[in-house]
Amino acid sequence: MIDTTKEFIFIWVPGTMGHEVHPVFEQAVHTIAPDGDYQLLCVEYPAKWNFDDSVPYGEEALWKMLREVHKEKAPEQKVLVAGSSQGAWVISNVMAGTPYNDTFATPNSPIVSEYRTIVHKTVLFGQPGVAVANWDEPEADVWEISDLENDAVTFEYPGKERKLIRAIGDVFDWKLWHLFTILWFAILHPVRAIRMLYVILTYAGILNLNDSPHDYGRWMPLAVYWLVN
Repeated sequence: MIDTTKEFIFIWVPGTMGHEVHPVFEQAVHTIAPDGDYQLLCVEYPAKWNFDDSVPYGEEALWKMLREVHKEKAPEQKVLVAGSSQGAWVISNVMAGTPYNDTFATPNSPIVSEYRTIVHKTVLFGQPGVAVANWDEPEADVWEISDLENDAVTFEYPGKERKLIRAIGDVFDWKLWHLFTILWFAILHPVRAIRMLYVILTYAGILNLNDSPHDYGRWMPLAVYWLVN
C-alpha cells in the first residue's frame, strides 16, 4: 500500500544474502529525508549466491513493485530506487529491459517502460562487473558507486569468466563439482582470484579482518542526500 501523503518513495533492493534494507541506508533516510516525509519499501526476492536462481526472481519482484507504485502513487511523489551488489544488478536489468534470462523476462513493452519512467533517481552500490545492462532513461538520474580498484566483485568478467561467478553460486548451493571451475580460474588468474575470494569471504562474514570492500555503507548517507536533492 503506497502512502500518497509522503513526498518520497524509496525502494531498496538488497544484495546477496540480504532480506532487509541496509541499516546504514535506512538510518540515512530517517536522518536526511525531511521531517519523515518518506515511505521506505524493500523488494523481497531470494538474494542467493546462485544468481541463476535469484536474479530473475529479483527482476520480477522489482518490476511488480514498480507496477504497484505506478498504479497508486500521487503525481507529485518522487520514486527513488537504490540497491547494492546483486540488488544493483537487478535494478540495472529491469531499468534496461534486459532480463538475466528467460525465466521471468522483463517485457520491454510501452507499459513496462512506463513503470520504469516513474523512477526519479537511482543509486547502484557495488554493481557486479558481470551486470552488463545499462539504460538511458532521461527521466532517471543514475549514480553508480563502485570501488573499481579494491572491490573485485565490480571487476569486469567478460566472456567465459562469467562462468566463475556462476560457479561460486553453485558451490554455495553445495554443488561442489563446480570447484574445478574456480580452481581453473585461480590457476589462470591467481591475483584476481585471491582478491575475489577475499571480497566474498569478508562480505559473507566468514572473515572479519577488515570492512569488506564490497560494503558501501560509508557512501550511503551521501547517496541519500543526493537522492532527495
